[in-house]
Amino acid sequence: MLAYLILDLCNGIVVAFVASPTYTLMQKESDVSMQGRVLGLLTSVSAFGVPAGMLVFGPLADVVDVRLLFVVGGLMTVPIGAYVMRSARRNRVAE
Repeated sequence: MLAYLILDLCNGIVVAFVASPTYTLMQKESDVSMQGRVLGLLTSVSAFGVPAGMLVFGPLADVVDVRLLFVVGGLMTVPIGAYVMRSARRNRVAE
C-alpha cells in the first residue's frame, strides 16, 4: 500500500506539470471566440475517465485480483508511452 501511495503522489505531481502546458497550448492555439468551448471539451474528456474506469474496473475487481489489474494496467501504458515519445521525437525532427 505504501508503494501505491508513493506512486500515486508522483502521478499527481506529474499531472500538474503536464496539465498546465496543455491548457496553455490550447488557449494559444484556439480562436479567442472558441476558447471556452475548447477548454470545456478538454475538461469534459479528461473527467470522463474517472466514471468510465469505475464502471469497468469496479465490477472487474470483484472477479479479478486488484493487484493483477494494477500490473496489467501499468504494463499496458508502457507501449503507449513509447509511441508518444517516438511521435514527439519524430515531430521535433520534422520541424
